[in-house]
Amino acid sequence: MVALVRSNERFGVQLAQLLRSLIEAWSAAAWITAPSDDQERLQRALGYERHSFGQADAKLLYQREHGLGEVDPTVEASLVSRRRDLEAKAAQSGAQTYPRPQRRMESLGRYDRYLTWRWESAPVHGSSAALGQLIDRDADGVALLGGPSNPGKVLIRLATAWEVADDLFRTSLAILSIDDEQFLSKADDIERSFRNLMQRAMPGSVIPAGESDRES
Repeated sequence: MVALVRSNERFGVQLAQLLRSLIEAWSAAAWITAPSDDQERLQRALGYERHSFGQADAKLLYQREHGLGEVDPTVEASLVSRRRDLEAKAAQSGAQTYPRPQRRMESLGRYDRYLTWRWESAPVHGSSAALGQLIDRDADGVALLGGPSNPGKVLIRLATAWEVADDLFRTSLAILSIDDEQFLSKADDIERSFRNLMQRAMPGSVIPAGESDRES
């Protein structure tokens, strides 16, 4: 996302597409690791894998039904083998149903992240709301496609991406029992820098320190 911003002032809408994927990755990891019970975590992980294989099966079925090319036999054999192992583990340990994004994020208490995920769907689906972000006007008021990105929206998306990525990394550290003091110290410094930058660029847009979900 930073590379996009540095490469061209007109790629702000593409940031939304990447941010949406990042939020999905965070929500999956956070949902799986939320329970304190290891058995329940395993059940959620198996449910997530079952959902992933179900998506792959649906795509392969569609490919066959519409004659869209043969599936590599080696790849298919690997999927069948992995699916068999997964179902054996699920039969032994149980597996939870992987919830839809709204239910998943609401169960984590992050209604704000779900709302962001919904708003950032506009560029993914090519909606008029997204296309409107690509329009600029010349001195005569004529609408032009390919206008420069709104700096405020770029900053908001980068700051949000950092927060989501930070949470994802912290979740990974916790589940792997890794205590990375250097990362955590650096992350706190970056968050403070983002807060100061956001407050200068858009006064009133920053939640005061101590009131965020993480700090509470």
